[in-house]
Amino acid sequence: MTRDRARKQAIRRRSRASGEPYAAARRHLQRAATPAAREIVRARDLHTDLAAAFRMDGWPVEMEAAVEFGEYLSYFGPLCVVISRNDQRVSWSGDEDPDDAALDLTRPPMVFMAAPSEPFARIVEFTLPGDLPAAELVAQARQLLAAGRSAALAAVCDDSTCSICGEAYPRAHLLTPSRAVEMLLCPLCIFDGDVFDADLVHLATQINELEFADLAVPAGWSAMGALLACAAGDGLVERMHATAQRGGVAFLAYERWSDPGAAWIWLPAAEQRPAALRHLGPGARLDVLVDAVDAAYPHLRQRVRTTQNDSWQELIGAEKGPAVGPEPDRFIASLWPVIIGIVVAFTAQALERPTRQAPLAQDRGALDALRRYWPQIASPYEVEDAMAMVEIGLDIVAETLFGTPQ
Repeated sequence: MTRDRARKQAIRRRSRASGEPYAAARRHLQRAATPAAREIVRARDLHTDLAAAFRMDGWPVEMEAAVEFGEYLSYFGPLCVVISRNDQRVSWSGDEDPDDAALDLTRPPMVFMAAPSEPFARIVEFTLPGDLPAAELVAQARQLLAAGRSAALAAVCDDSTCSICGEAYPRAHLLTPSRAVEMLLCPLCIFDGDVFDADLVHLATQINELEFADLAVPAGWSAMGALLACAAGDGLVERMHATAQRGGVAFLAYERWSDPGAAWIWLPAAEQRPAALRHLGPGARLDVLVDAVDAAYPHLRQRVRTTQNDSWQELIGAEKGPAVGPEPDRFIASLWPVIIGIVVAFTAQALERPTRQAPLAQDRGALDALRRYWPQIASPYEVEDAMAMVEIGLDIVAETLFGTPQ
């Protein structure tokens, strides 16, 4: 019992030090205990361990369960990751196992990483040896993805302008609110009060296609996508598929539309973030950002709730006189991540485009169109409650995190 307890403690120490999952740390210690044996690194185990390490580091994780053409495939945020032993075979017919005993399993698998996920648009491509600790692979992925995004942003060619604010953008970074409206809009203006006849499901499908197809995509689009996903009622993904089919487009909705917490949010550079977010990589899952902000500012959520409810009480008092009995709580918990996502993403966008007007510093008409189009997403929430909460929350959260009211 004492020996087993000591072994478990050693595994936990390695897991904490390396960032590896418990099972991976156990395997490595077992191999170290038998140095005479030739070490075997299985691609299947690495596939699982690496996904756990990226998830622990705050990345969205989507894994292909089955091996195909000798490869294990995963998507971590905008990063595509392939684990294989392609250096040991010239060709694959379909269902070969990279851990086949006929191969030299003591030669570590290759870990190929590329971004963005779209094969024909990749800017970052690199291969790392599969015998590195999972935490080291994640650390290198952080650095290389951040460098790749910086290079992509530096190479951007602004060849078009937003139809409302007039800011210059690449044409590919501007979206149309519907097929019937000849407008090109930036993330800040997409819900502006001057936008009419918008199709929010059509917009969601465009955001879905843009997010991981371009490493220089404006950070604000992820926040606008999070707003739609968090506010929508059931069936948004099905309506997105139907919209794509009507347009004759092959479409695969990312997980973030059915699980908004999985949305990838680009972050400002570490030195430009609040301390609560400095431990994260170049981006993170939306739910990870929310957890980090809630932990660092435990009273922030309640401050927004109180301000919103007080504002409502003042409005009711001015219109109808003092309310009789307690008013219902107007705070919508499901939209709290939207506020944090918008503040973080648009701050990142403003810092990445320093010659442009800082997003959210413009007039409050930036979200007015949502009031008209709210029924399109079948939201279960009252639109005025939602808009009041978001608008009040943006001011409070932005000032708390970055010291500047938006």
